[in-house]
Amino acid sequence: MYCAISTFNRLRTAITRSSLKSILKKLARAQRKLSCAQEGSKNRLKARKRVAKIHQKISNQRADWLHKHALGIVRQFDVVCIEDLTIKGLARTKRGTLWVKSFSDAAVSIFIQRLQEKAEWHGRRVIKVDGSTPHRRPATTVKPKPP
Repeated sequence: MYCAISTFNRLRTAITRSSLKSILKKLARAQRKLSCAQEGSKNRLKARKRVAKIHQKISNQRADWLHKHALGIVRQFDVVCIEDLTIKGLARTKRGTLWVKSFSDAAVSIFIQRLQEKAEWHGRRVIKVDGSTPHRRPATTVKPKPP
């Protein structure tokens, strides 16, 4: 899950694209071919260019995704509140490397930066909320309604 947008009763999630998996497979295959190619050969030069091209494509896809989703959120809402979380802490969970790769791929700080740029451009506000403070009162402090 990349971001969760909460608007009163409904909760929507935007999940990162699955096309990244397919392009990462292409990248792995191209890198294997590059490692097998003989040093100084023309085939190695071609393989290096192929790997560089795939890296550039991944970079472009990620940047495009960030821009489109940040702009979509800014166009939909006048005020956007972002919970300030420690990504390193979230990445270190019981699930291991799956979460680490997911959070590092998400580029949360760059997404927040894009969100702030788009909000400023469109005259909207982005507010950072501290992640350590509770958002609601604890259930023990809620008093029941009198009959």
